[in-house]
Amino acid sequence: GTFYQKSGIISGGSVDLARKAKRWDDKQVSTLKTKKEKLSEELRIAMKNSRKESEIQTIQSQIEGKEARLKFSQNDRDSTRKKIDKLSKEMERMREDLEKLTPVIRDIEATMRNKEEQIEDTKEKMNTVEDRVFKDFCKKMNTVEDRVFKDFCKKMNTVED
Repeated sequence: GTFYQKSGIISGGSVDLARKAKRWDDKQVSTLKTKKEKLSEELRIAMKNSRKESEIQTIQSQIEGKEARLKFSQNDRDSTRKKIDKLSKEMERMREDLEKLTPVIRDIEATMRNKEEQIEDTKEKMNTVEDRVFKDFCKKMNTVEDRVFKDFCKKMNTVED
């Protein structure tokens, strides 16, 4: 038997038709295998790109974090520089004030030394006058120096208070 197909192929029988069908199947399988390999390669590339994209996103977020830290650090640096400038100006002003006040301080210290000397001189004079006044009294009390007596009087006043 001759076999007629709808597509217009005439074959010499079922064996010839099976052989041609098998050839057709082999062509389709070969095409499908090629297509599969091509799709597998595309999938592999897509997976590779997907991993790279996630790595890129991670790196981009790290970059953004570092840029934010950099900006914060730059603002902090600028703020610190402004503070340093302000403090430097204040120190310079204080140095100028100190230079202006140094002669005044020396004058005041000299005046204080003079006043202390005057106070000591006045104390010595007072002690001399007291010594003269209490000399007779000390003789009556059998005390050699009136200072001893004065110290005794101070102790007595302290005890009474």
